[in-house]
Amino acid sequence: MNLSKAHRLIVRQTEIFRARKADDGEGQMSKISADCINSGTFQNVCIVPLAGRDVVINRQQFCQALCDALTARMMTDADAEISSKLHVFAAQLLAC
Repeated sequence: MNLSKAHRLIVRQTEIFRARKADDGEGQMSKISADCINSGTFQNVCIVPLAGRDVVINRQQFCQALCDALTARMMTDADAEISSKLHVFAAQLLAC
């Protein structure tokens, strides 16, 4: 894998997280987990609530946190500058 491809994959993943954040509907797994918490069982196994730990996470806030963390750790300004130069270089190679 080269830097240009890695950059594209990171950008794509952050776009997926942003799309999930923008989606107002709950996903299937989110509904299943909420149903399990409400019923107190998962696949016939009792779920034991822990004091103060069974807090439901806001899905939109979680997706935003994923985007922010991925961007901060993987898309630094230096990386973006190098990646943009690689895009220009690759385009020049393809034009030849």
